[in-house]
Amino acid sequence: MELKDTLHFELDRGFVDDHGTVHRQGRLRLATARDVMVCRREPRVQDEPEFLPLLILSRVVVQLGGLEGEAITPEVIRELTSADYEHLKQLYKQLNEV
Repeated sequence: MELKDTLHFELDRGFVDDHGTVHRQGRLRLATARDVMVCRREPRVQDEPEFLPLLILSRVVVQLGGLEGEAITPEVIRELTSADYEHLKQLYKQLNEV
């Protein structure tokens, strides 16, 4: 059985940036224990537990269209449609559950 550490995806609607560019295709990497630990310690997560998935996804989505790395923030993930957001959460679950 081959273990995957990244998944390529395409969102239905994607993220539309301030210039009107639509970002649909991307890559999601396997989460590390550090990702989860760092996110759980964030003060905002302490006040708003529902912020945790946004924060984790912003760390593990390594590419979304022309956006990469730190350009993929929780705010970018929050601007996705609910269907695209749920799709990313499912992909995260699929990749991280063995």
